[in-house]
Order: sequence, then structure tokens, then C-alpha cells
Amino acid sequence: MDLQHFIEQLPESELRDLQCNISARLEKNSSVEQDKDNEDEQLQVFSAISKLLAANGAMHMPWHVFKGTTDFKLFRTKAGWLKSYVESSFKPKSKIERDFCYLLVFKLLFSWFERLNIPLSYRTCVNNAERIRLLVDTTFPGYKQANLLNKLIQKAKA
Repeated sequence: MDLQHFIEQLPESELRDLQCNISARLEKNSSVEQDKDNEDEQLQVFSAISKLLAANGAMHMPWHVFKGTTDFKLFRTKAGWLKSYVESSFKPKSKIERDFCYLLVFKLLFSWFERLNIPLSYRTCVNNAERIRLLVDTTFPGYKQANLLNKLIQKAKA
């Protein structure tokens, strides 16, 4: 008996149950894939912050430890915002280009922290993430409007 014939022989109620189960599994799989994509994005942002904290002699921690902190919930929100900002402003074409963008914008943020004597930490990065837009606009005036921020990536690759 082939599958098509088997399905045709099912009572209507069992067919509906089967369709609901298949739909639920597909939805669950889609949700799991989305969660994995979100975590990958968050890890990219976290890695950029960690590299710069380490380079500046500030305290940093592993990803699995950070996920257990009180700052993590706000970080998830800011990481999503930052990804959207980087994608729309810099238009990176690869993960490597996106990593470069995250490092660039956090270097700008760290420089701003240093000028104001603000301590470097994950919390200060998360709490001030939205300042990145202003820092990029003041450091590279007119670049975003002229769609030239991507040229910074190209120049760094050369």
C-alpha cells in the first residue's frame, strides 16, 4: 500500500489530526531555526564586544556565563536592533563583513567611553548601544545618506 492510498483511507478526523501534527512540527522546526539564527547574531555582537574588552584590559566573560546574567535580556534586544542598523546602514555581504562592522561601531563606542571616562563593561555597551547611530553619523558625516558606509568595509578589505 502506498502513502497516497493510505492517506485516502484515513477517516476525516484522523486526517485532520495528522495535518495538525505536521503543521505543529513544521512550526516548531521553523521556531528552532529562528532561535538558532538569533543566537548566532547575538554571539557575533557579543564576540565583538568581548574582543574589544579584552584588548582594552577590561573584564570579559565567556558567552555561556554572560547568558546567565541580568544584562542578557536587554542585550538580546539591543543585538537585534544593532543587526538591523548594521544591515541597513553598512549593507555587509558576508558574516566577515558584518563582524568588521560590529568591531568598527564598538570601537567608536569605546572611544566615546574613554573620552568621558566611562568604565568599559558589557553593561555600558548594552546600555549605550543606541548611541552607535549618532557616533557613526558624527564620525562619518553624510556617509549613510550617500550609501557610502559600505565603502569603509571595502577599504578595510583592501
